[in-house]
Amino acid sequence: MISVIMSAYNEKESELRKSIDSIINQTYRDLEIIIVDDNPNNTELKKILDSLTDERIKLAYNEKNLGLVNSLNRALKIATGEYIARMDADDISFPDRLEKQITYLQEKNLDLIGGWLVLIDDSEEDREIRKYEFPSSTEGINATIRFGSPIPHPTWLGKREVFDTLKGYRNVRYCEDYDFVLRAVYHAFKLGNIPDYVLRYRIRSTSITNSNRNKQLLLSRYIGKNRNRIDDVTEEELNKYINSDKAVAEVKYLDRYDKIRADYSQGKNKLKNAMILATNKYFWIRRYEMFMTKIHK
Repeated sequence: MISVIMSAYNEKESELRKSIDSIINQTYRDLEIIIVDDNPNNTELKKILDSLTDERIKLAYNEKNLGLVNSLNRALKIATGEYIARMDADDISFPDRLEKQITYLQEKNLDLIGGWLVLIDDSEEDREIRKYEFPSSTEGINATIRFGSPIPHPTWLGKREVFDTLKGYRNVRYCEDYDFVLRAVYHAFKLGNIPDYVLRYRIRSTSITNSNRNKQLLLSRYIGKNRNRIDDVTEEELNKYINSDKAVAEVKYLDRYDKIRADYSQGKNKLKNAMILATNKYFWIRRYEMFMTKIHK
């Protein structure tokens, strides 16, 4: 049996229902769906969850907002499945996602896998933006893991043993999924991605701000560089790093880079901004990472 874990907070009713329905209607039927309500002040959310009738659904209500990490860890404690699958409350799984993934995981003798994404916007029509592929082989995972998580979090399916051994998620701000993947590799679990599209991943126009995104980037790079001692990297160490003068200056540098890149995309001072971009270290770092990811699909 597969336990699908999900945390809900402030999603639109239409998005939440599409997300839940995409799991209820999976071709793989032997599953339970554990949904944690992490917004006790959202009475509409509770009404929606209370209206769900599928007997495979288990609901948990946080008395206060605990955040994604603590909510997922609560769901893990409730889960009874031999396998754990992740699902975000505004994404849409393909109907045969779980069937394909569990077959692939078992045939390849893997411990934790993800899959490819179709990016959609936040409109009612769920318009497709583009498709995103990830490395599927162990070689590809190992070659790209230092750049960030090579396994997209909302597509995870893994053995219960992985989650039990790692004691769930740690409170690593912005990077809890990458931290989990690095610890899984550190503990010699075998990772992969099914080379197929399994989920429609929603991109929001009002999502994380540039500065927070850049903090996330810096933290990802920090734990990536320290992946060989990842179990010893503490939340306190990460907080100290991201609040350091060096990190604060680097975030400002990245913010300026994003501004120049946006101006270039909008046709403002194209020649001048192109020259500035070409001398920026992140311009070349990103292209190297994209190249390495592409050749290791």
